[in-house]
Amino acid sequence: MARENQRFRREEIRRKILDTALAIGLAEGFDTLSMRKIASAMQYTTTVIYHHLQSKEEVIEAIVQSE
Repeated sequence: MARENQRFRREEIRRKILDTALAIGLAEGFDTLSMRKIASAMQYTTTVIYHHLQSKEEVIEAIVQSE
């Protein structure tokens, strides 16, 4: 049960990262998107963002795959 909750939490954070990145990308352009901007918008540290997605390119690729 604890592992399932942990997995759900990871997926929830990842989805929030992607949603935030998409909003920033649509508002400001994907070329200006950065891990720091995502973290700032979410009020998380960049370490948290990098824990879930390794690069800006991976974020954009995940957005494209999910849309």
